[in-house]
Amino acid sequence: MWENDIENKNYKAVMVWGIDDGDSVAFIKPLTEWYGKAVSLYLHKSRDMQVQVSAVAKKQNGEITIGNDAVEKREYATHFMRSPESWERISSTGVTYREHMSDYIRGMSEAILQNSSNRCGVMRHVMLQDDNGVAHWQKDEVLLVVSRPSSITWKGKKMRRQYAELISEATGISNVIVTEESRVAVFILLGIYNLREEINLQGGALVLDFGSYTADATYLLPEKGSVNICWELGDVQVECAMLKYIMQSDRWKKILADAAKIHGRERVLVGNDCSHAIFQLRERKKAYFDGTLGERWHYMELPVTDKDGIPIIDECGDLGLLGIGVQVTSEMMQYALDGYEFDVRKDGHVVNHGTWKENCRQFLDDVRQTLEWKELSVQTVIVTGSGSRMPCTVEMSVKAFPESLFLPVHRYTEW
Repeated sequence: MWENDIENKNYKAVMVWGIDDGDSVAFIKPLTEWYGKAVSLYLHKSRDMQVQVSAVAKKQNGEITIGNDAVEKREYATHFMRSPESWERISSTGVTYREHMSDYIRGMSEAILQNSSNRCGVMRHVMLQDDNGVAHWQKDEVLLVVSRPSSITWKGKKMRRQYAELISEATGISNVIVTEESRVAVFILLGIYNLREEINLQGGALVLDFGSYTADATYLLPEKGSVNICWELGDVQVECAMLKYIMQSDRWKKILADAAKIHGRERVLVGNDCSHAIFQLRERKKAYFDGTLGERWHYMELPVTDKDGIPIIDECGDLGLLGIGVQVTSEMMQYALDGYEFDVRKDGHVVNHGTWKENCRQFLDDVRQTLEWKELSVQTVIVTGSGSRMPCTVEMSVKAFPESLFLPVHRYTEW
């Protein structure tokens, strides 16, 4: 797909990174006749991991850690993807979101370069080693395509340019293209050998990408262009609903009341930054739908403040955290999918209010009606993204396009 847009014939490969607030994946496709298949890249310096959670930590000496290795540290950041207009805001770790994003991209680049399995493959044609044995990209010989959220806050050439400049600065790669997550998903899926034979683009292909923060639909039909639809409907809303379910429990209310007495406060409230708790619930949600969760209880901590929003500091001078044992149950998940209601936006405007399932159905209705209005047929539907891990997402998609061939592909599987 990208080869048609490449004017510089000196490129030896196109590399595609799908960076989501939940997970990240990367692929490389050589621009040679002898080897045209897209290949998954490993995103860990020493282990062959094709999917990496989007988390980052940095030591005082500047060493960057990403993924599960970062999560093992106390000071780590997750859910840090922001549009350029919000880059200078300070996160709970005391640094800007721009720095988190730059660190994560740099860490992802270093992990790919240092992994020995990557270096034995086609990647060797677009990398080099300096006199100290440190690997670098041949900055002018690789085209890097990186996804961006399709929401209204990321619209505009200026924002894409700013993000591309940040990526180029962090990786050392000169040529960077920033495009929608759903278009990156199309490239990734068409680059997989066993799917390419099943997808007939001439009949019209639709990719439904249910990500952490957006639901994106990309329709492709040769010679008729493409259609892109984005709703700010991410499966992070399911995790927020899980957290809401916990916070409404009598056990949690008692924990808050006991903490208020201990700290001599009128009331103790949950702090605004619950990203670490949301991240933990994301992992529990994955295991729930994978069938690997079991009936175990898990310990989770939440930041707390007084009634005026001032953080409570413990006796050691650290930010106060309250812990609670959590068990993910079918009742919790039913509340998260069928009980918790929220607004969902498209192009910056609220287009629906309802539960996650209700909003998802409305999104699919919007996609179907748009394609019908444009008189575009759909032969193949591909369902991907972190939200596709939930069976109800695929089931609703099948109902919306009952005449189409369905190819569900989970972001968590090894592509």
